[in-house]
Amino acid sequence: MKKIITLFAAFALVFGLASCAVSETEVKSLHVDIDAFLSQMDSAEFTLQPDERIIVESGSVNLADVKDYRENAADDTAAVEAAVSFAEQISAGGTVYFSEGTYEVGNVTIPKNVGFAVSPTAVIKVKAGCVFKVDSDDIYISKRPTLTGEGDYDFTGGVNYCYPEWFGTGSKGFQKAVRAAETVYLTRTNYTLDETVVLPQGRNIDIIGISSHGTVITAEVSEGDPPCVFSYVYSEGEPTSVSFNFMHFLESGGTTMVFLHYEGDPVTKAGSVKFHSIRIESGKTLAEVKNATGCDFSEIYSMRGGLIADFGGGVNESKFTRILCSGNKTGLITADGLDAEGNRSSGLYFYNSSSVTAGGIDFEIKNYDNVDFIQSSGDLGLGSDNPASLYMENVEHFRVIRSWWASNMGISVEPAAGAVPQKRVGVRLINCCDGLISGSTITNHLEGVKITGGSSEKRIVIEGNEFRGNGYSEISLDGAVGVDILGNTFESPIYYYYITKSPLMPDGIYTVWVRSKNSDCVVKNNFFLNAYLRDDDVMNKSYPGLTVEDNLFNC
Repeated sequence: MKKIITLFAAFALVFGLASCAVSETEVKSLHVDIDAFLSQMDSAEFTLQPDERIIVESGSVNLADVKDYRENAADDTAAVEAAVSFAEQISAGGTVYFSEGTYEVGNVTIPKNVGFAVSPTAVIKVKAGCVFKVDSDDIYISKRPTLTGEGDYDFTGGVNYCYPEWFGTGSKGFQKAVRAAETVYLTRTNYTLDETVVLPQGRNIDIIGISSHGTVITAEVSEGDPPCVFSYVYSEGEPTSVSFNFMHFLESGGTTMVFLHYEGDPVTKAGSVKFHSIRIESGKTLAEVKNATGCDFSEIYSMRGGLIADFGGGVNESKFTRILCSGNKTGLITADGLDAEGNRSSGLYFYNSSSVTAGGIDFEIKNYDNVDFIQSSGDLGLGSDNPASLYMENVEHFRVIRSWWASNMGISVEPAAGAVPQKRVGVRLINCCDGLISGSTITNHLEGVKITGGSSEKRIVIEGNEFRGNGYSEISLDGAVGVDILGNTFESPIYYYYITKSPLMPDGIYTVWVRSKNSDCVVKNNFFLNAYLRDDDVMNKSYPGLTVEDNLFNC
């Protein structure tokens, strides 16, 4: 960066002191107010001849203006190559400079030991099928559309970063940018994208917004089913990984869009998707992902939006940290771990991640191994058929620690005339095993925890939790296998025994409700507040497959 400032400080001096140009043989130290110069950089015009050399403090530059080597205005490829050749001969390091004008080029390369500078009044057009490679680590390009044409630019061998503004506005600028470099910096507070940006193969792409408050991405994409703003589908070689940082995603025109659609390598599943410091107000999904490893979602806020993530199979070792979905239309995540070959996925980790008043299931996870919820929560809201705050099916080895599951809409068991009855459950487990629910609170659903299936060898332990105010039952065992209910507190206020019965209401309100035959289940050392053991209660020891002992009742 020091050499860049030195170079353009020199421009300012030559422009302001045209009659005092310093030649190669006459070297003089000159000084300039760098801050004042940088504030006027985009509006300045520069003229320097290739043989002029200026020393500013300890740095020195030699410029090779491409225009001075031009012989064929229709094709400036040879002129660029000649300027590069001149710059390479300068022992102190030369710089290829595109002064005011339009340049049409084919396949050219700015090598590592040569600087690359483009005047704010210059435009470079790369011909279709050609690549302009910039391997230089010493560049200056103003933040305006100067790199155009049907061909591509490649900064990966040099600085490996770029700005969408270099290439154009809207989706066009983004499309060129993600092809040109692996780090794309966003300098403006607002961008509008009207076409899908297709991510290239074999890259590690970071798109970084303004860190202070996030860059607003307004999407107006109509193609695709559903439309998506960014898309990647694996084809060959190394898969692409992509991360988005410091962004605020909006959509306009009433179209429901996916921000990122990602399909990685179905064999290696090596690519990843990462989001950090994101706000989303979209009716669909932040990320649809298949076949990836190490996805990371952190510091995300969804307000009246869609899902944070929809994992469609083959997504492993993914982490969600500090997520808040507030009043969102669906939930936080839906994930089915089965890939195209029928293999299960492994590793979902939720830390401080919450979904509040969702219109559907907050967390829906199927066919996964190793799922953790730590200090997370789900809170069902509106919707005619919300099955659960947390729904897990065919999940092996899970932990739910110090988490909270509630229904914001209460236990409303008496539907209005003609309405579909509510079916809210706090935690719904179907054919899950090797699990622990501990230190958590489950409240205000029709059924707090409902379990079907399981394994005596790989048991589910429900220990040290608080259950209160759930309508039908605090825990329902419906064909459960291998469940230990140990040391929990059940607080069922007496008045719940007098709720008006609905078609869904059983004959009584139960703390633990045995809905069908179970196997190898234990209820032990629990405290039941405002409940008592009775002949027709599920706590009756006559129920097959259920052992009840050493519990305390206070009623």
